[in-house]
Amino acid sequence: MTVSQSALSKVHDLYAMQIELWKHLREGNFQKADQRKQTQKCLKQFSRLLDEVDWHYMGGEDVLVELRTMRGEISAQLRNIRRRKTSKRK
Repeated sequence: MTVSQSALSKVHDLYAMQIELWKHLREGNFQKADQRKQTQKCLKQFSRLLDEVDWHYMGGEDVLVELRTMRGEISAQLRNIRRRKTSKRK
C-alpha cells in the first residue's frame, strides 16, 4: 500500500467513525451504561484516527479543526453525564 493510499484509508475510516458517533448522538440515550461505554469506545477510536490522519487528504485544515471540535463536544457531553450520575449518588 502506498503512502497516499494509507493516508486515504485512514481518512475514510475517520469519516466512518464520525458517522458512528453521529448515530450515537442521535440516539442520545447515554443514561444506559452499555450505550455510554459503546460511545466512549467509538470516541476513543475516532480520537486515535483523528490524531493520525493527514489533513492534506481530508479537504483542508478547517475540516480537521471541525472534527476536533466535534470530539471535544462529545467528550464534554459524556463527562457531564458522568458528573450528574456521581452527584446524584452523594
